[in-house]
Amino acid sequence: MKYILFALLTCFPILLSAQTSDSISVAKEVDKLIDTCQGHIFLKNFEQALQCIETAKLKAEAGLGKMSAGYARCAHTQAVIYIQMGRFSDALPYCILAKDIREKILSKEDLEYSQSLSYLANLYKELGQYDKALPLALEAQEIRAIVPGKISREYGVILHILANIYHKTGEYEKSESYYLESINVLAKKPGKSAQEYSIAVSNLAVLYFDMGKYDQVENLYIEAKTSQAKFPGKRSAAYAGTLNNLAMFYFKIGQYNKAEPLFLEARRVFAKVYGTNHEAYVSALTNLAGFYYEVGQYGKAELLFLKAKEIMERTVGKENRTYAAIIANLGVLYFDVGQYDKAEADYLEA
Repeated sequence: MKYILFALLTCFPILLSAQTSDSISVAKEVDKLIDTCQGHIFLKNFEQALQCIETAKLKAEAGLGKMSAGYARCAHTQAVIYIQMGRFSDALPYCILAKDIREKILSKEDLEYSQSLSYLANLYKELGQYDKALPLALEAQEIRAIVPGKISREYGVILHILANIYHKTGEYEKSESYYLESINVLAKKPGKSAQEYSIAVSNLAVLYFDMGKYDQVENLYIEAKTSQAKFPGKRSAAYAGTLNNLAMFYFKIGQYNKAEPLFLEARRVFAKVYGTNHEAYVSALTNLAGFYYEVGQYGKAELLFLKAKEIMERTVGKENRTYAAIIANLGVLYFDVGQYDKAEADYLEA
């Protein structure tokens, strides 16, 4: 499994105007709570972040009302928490709520409104609902071309999201055009050392891999990997995703000696970033298992597939596509090594 990395977006401060002194005071308290939530998110203390945002929402509802910029920011922050946890379906209603509130109380040129559009587009993309994602992203692009303008981080990010969507829908030429424009913008704002730039470079490499343009892949991945090792660092999801993707590339072109250490490092980093119960870690296990299967190291492959199976069964249950795929792969492995009883059992379960 290759990773198209999730475009990173940040919150913007609430714009306060025409408010009473009491509401301004409440808004400041809500802002402080949201800032605390964001600190918990950064440290991946997600349960604390969820508790904190519930407090902020109650304060915002009581002091500002649900149709307020403060309450919308609370809803948006709750969506961000769930996104960082990989719980995209749980994030969706909060992202929709924030967008609906902002659409009613802010002008469409407001940065917070276009922020909601871009987040919601990205969420629908992650959920495979591309028909809903695309018009939101295009609307955000139109707005951001004017405010804050075409040479801005915000505009570069929405171009990247559009590139992701067209990539997912198989419109590779459109995707390439948007990736290249995004990279050009992000190289200027916020600059080549920024995470947004390195993620766009890495995702362009994924696109070229899928297009079979292998001569253009390696250098892009190496550029992204080198940049991400510095920031956000070697213990980040972005760095792990690029390691995995570079490993997949070397695996595809038969450079197994280069692929194996990258698969191993990606697994180690995903374990540190997400823990060993997260689906990203399971994907790292199955990718490594697939590698060992292809090179004939069946014992190692079996152990990794079994570990992935155990995690998925324990965390999400058997009624899951990833679990079914793991079982099917185990069936293939057992068939190839002549363990036909086990192979039949796994095929039937899958």
